[in-house]
Amino acid sequence: MPPRRFLPHDLRGDPRMPDIAFLAIIVAVFAVITLVVKGVERL
Repeated sequence: MPPRRFLPHDLRGDPRMPDIAFLAIIVAVFAVITLVVKGVERL
């Protein structure tokens, strides 16, 4: 169970927040994939 401060109350009230969180997840996944590809290229 994540801490409450990780999910602020504004996350439910503002309909724009889920889109921002979704974009943040996409960016994070893209960054991880980029790091993995660079790591594989080093090998």
